[in-house]
Amino acid sequence: MSKTCLFYFSGTGNSRVIAQALAGRLQARCMSMAKSAEVESSWLTATDAVGFVFPVHMFGVPRFVERFIQDRANLAGRYVFAVATYAGLAGGTMNRLEKLVTRLGGQLSGGFVIPMPNSYIPLGGPPPTEVQAQLFLASHEKVEQIATYVQARQQGTVARGRGLVTVLTGLAHNLASTQVSTMDKSFRVNETCNSCGLCQQLCPVGNIVLQNDHPEWRHHCEQCFACLQWCPQQAIQFGKKSEHTPRYHHPELAALND
Repeated sequence: MSKTCLFYFSGTGNSRVIAQALAGRLQARCMSMAKSAEVESSWLTATDAVGFVFPVHMFGVPRFVERFIQDRANLAGRYVFAVATYAGLAGGTMNRLEKLVTRLGGQLSGGFVIPMPNSYIPLGGPPPTEVQAQLFLASHEKVEQIATYVQARQQGTVARGRGLVTVLTGLAHNLASTQVSTMDKSFRVNETCNSCGLCQQLCPVGNIVLQNDHPEWRHHCEQCFACLQWCPQQAIQFGKKSEHTPRYHHPELAALND
C-alpha cells in the first residue's frame, strides 16, 4: 500500500487544519515541519507521496519551509504536491516552490492555494465571523477536490501566478525575506504577561526565550505570529496598533501544540 506524508508549517492554525483534514481524506501521516525529527527514517523511505502545507509569507514561500524542503531533498521519484493558505495575495508562491522542487530533482505534480482568514496582524485583524465561516466552508470543499486529485495521482494543476502582479510580489518577497529575521524587534510585552511560557513553547524556530519571566525575541523570527495570536493574556504586542486589534487563531484548534 502506498504511503503519503504531509508536512505542515502553521502559526495560527489555518495551515494545520487544512493539513489534518487532507491527511484524514488521504489516510496520510501528518506532521509539523517543526517536529519532523520525530518521523522515523524508515517510514520516510517507504513514502511514495509527500505534501507540503504552509501559509503564504510576504507573497511567497516562508523561509522556514524552503529550508525544510531543502533539508528533505529526497524528492526524486516521489509524487509531490503542495497547498498554500493565504489571506491577501498568493502571488507567485507556487512558481517559487515549483522551481525549488525542480532544483532538488523532483516534480511538483499539484500546487493549490486556499484563501483563509487573515492572521498577519500588521495588516489588521481577521474578517467578521460570518466571512470566516464562508472561508472555512469553501476550504472544506477545496480539500475534497485536492484529496480526489492526489488520490488519483493527477498531474499538471499548479496555481502559478502570472502577469505584472506576480512579478511585483516576487520582487517584494525577495526584498522582505531578507528582513524577516529581525522584524521581531517590533514585538513587545505588556504588564499583563503572566510568564506562562506558551509563546516560547509555540515558536517553531526557538526564537523566544524567557528572561526575567518575560519573553525576549532572538532575531531569527519567521513572522508566523503564533506567539502573539495564542497569548492567553493578549500581552504580546507588535508595533503600535496591535493592542486594539482582535486576535485570531483557527477556531477548530484548542491549542496549536495539541
